[in-house]
Amino acid sequence: MRAFFSLSPSVLSKAQKIILFIGLSLCLPAKGLLADANTESLQNNKTTPQKILVSVKPLALIFESFKREGDVVEVLVHDGASNHDFRLKPSDIKKIAKADLVIWSGAEYEPYLEKSLAKKNRQLNIMALDTIDYIDLTNKEKHDHEKKTHRHGSLDVHVWFDSGNAVALAKAMAKAALYPEYSTAVFEQDFRKNHTATVTQTDAQTLGNNLASTKASIIVYHDAYRYLEREIGLKHNFVINPDHQLSFGLKHWQAFMQQLESDLETNKRSCIITQAGFDKSALAARLANQKNIRFVEIDALAADKNYPDYFSFWRENKNKLKSCFLE
Repeated sequence: MRAFFSLSPSVLSKAQKIILFIGLSLCLPAKGLLADANTESLQNNKTTPQKILVSVKPLALIFESFKREGDVVEVLVHDGASNHDFRLKPSDIKKIAKADLVIWSGAEYEPYLEKSLAKKNRQLNIMALDTIDYIDLTNKEKHDHEKKTHRHGSLDVHVWFDSGNAVALAKAMAKAALYPEYSTAVFEQDFRKNHTATVTQTDAQTLGNNLASTKASIIVYHDAYRYLEREIGLKHNFVINPDHQLSFGLKHWQAFMQQLESDLETNKRSCIITQAGFDKSALAARLANQKNIRFVEIDALAADKNYPDYFSFWRENKNKLKSCFLE
């Protein structure tokens, strides 16, 4: 064999040249096919569809804005349900087990998920991110990003009402889903279009003028809209039911009526903010004789309608809050 291949091409017989050509032809394609197979395997690994399970719909609206084609985003807390007292069904537990990634708000705010996620490797707790500008409902302690200290369970969980937070959420979600860093670029462009410093200042000035002229008083049923209030430079005057775990009782009613009387004495219009889906019929009936009262529904969980995207959801609720000051 050594003698065969040591011959120079000029002295190879026709038969030897044919044999050598066939041998080389058999070797080269085999190597090419192996490379193609490896490339295809890597591509398949990169594009394998993922099942993304999010606890509430606003988070799904954010993720849907940049999700990879083929990936499926599913919402755990269905429309009409509350994430405060939600209970898992056997079918929900199966969804959690099959999900490649679960995005939730942590055990302090969604305790029903704690047990099912105890051994889940891929999960994202949005209430434990250093990039979110949280609001502490106690007003006693501010969130410190550097020291990472805050009063657990006291933060306003509705972080998606702040459009700046939404960008931070999008980036954290993309990273958790193993997406490239540029995946959220379009979402960030939409953010800049929908929320700029100029727009924010204009909103605050316009609402400030309306506030002075109409003397409106913002009364919220639950303290769940501070991020949205911050977006337009406002702050509510009174909370009807500070603890969402307690039902509306006599004590709440008495304090509420005192606030309404105070508003009436100062010639203020009372704008009562309730959660979309909240049955306010009993409340409205008891206030039938009261003047200068306006009800506004804020859809905190995006359950009231099918929003085409996050910014449609954000703008609509922002405009609803602003309507308190429109004649």
